[in-house]
Amino acid sequence: MPARRGNRGANAEQLGPDTRIIVRIPPYRVVVKENPKRPQTDCFKPHKRTDTGVSADIWCDNNTPENTIDRALMGLPEGHEWGAVSLTVKDVRDVGLDVIPDAQPDNPYHVLIIGGKFTDSRKKKLAKKAAEGWYKMPVPESY
Repeated sequence: MPARRGNRGANAEQLGPDTRIIVRIPPYRVVVKENPKRPQTDCFKPHKRTDTGVSADIWCDNNTPENTIDRALMGLPEGHEWGAVSLTVKDVRDVGLDVIPDAQPDNPYHVLIIGGKFTDSRKKKLAKKAAEGWYKMPVPESY
């Protein structure tokens, strides 16, 4: 499968700072020793295969966290469930990254978190901010 590229051209629609995005959190990726529990920082790392950014969805009337989680259910073992956290575009921009539209044929709500280097500091800041926006914890949360 070829690497996906974000829609970074002149036609890329600017997302407002209050736009909410949903980031899926896989099973076993929660730091349970912190209060509040937070996603592990590697949940905010670009995918190794595509290296284009961190996959997320826009949260809107036509796309809820349930829709986002349902799209990710395939391939998980019985008893495992994806979790979801909510961030705003402003949360992402505040750490020096950005969110761009990246509509896919099977998901018109898809966006990418992109920009610069995904340093450990930036990933940790996003994970801590995401801890304030849990929609659903993954199952199981950790090992």
